[in-house]
Amino acid sequence: MTTSATPPLAIGPLAVLVPVKSFDEAKRRLAPALEPAERARLARAMASSVVASAAPLPTAVVCDDADVAAAEADRDTAIRRALATRESAVAKAQADQDRVLAETLSRRASIDWGRPGPGG
Repeated sequence: MTTSATPPLAIGPLAVLVPVKSFDEAKRRLAPALEPAERARLARAMASSVVASAAPLPTAVVCDDADVAAAEADRDTAIRRALATRESAVAKAQADQDRVLAETLSRRASIDWGRPGPGG
């Protein structure tokens, strides 16, 4: 087993740890019914479903297989992209709200509240 320069995982006091066996080694009891590639796809789908079900808790996959680690890294990257997109959308919406508020306040400031309006 090799070690990597990955920093320690800081996920808080409550988290879900999901042990995942090598996709190629998983579900061997189904060999009479499924081909190796089908078993690997099933194991990958099941692992993905379990990890997704753990949301919104912080989740970490525990494995010693490169394919499993790569799948988890892909999932993590996809989540980070989705969060960045969401944060960008929220920031844009906030900026739009701030602009509308500033325009509204600017218009209200230009009203002369001391003078009667037309016909008044």
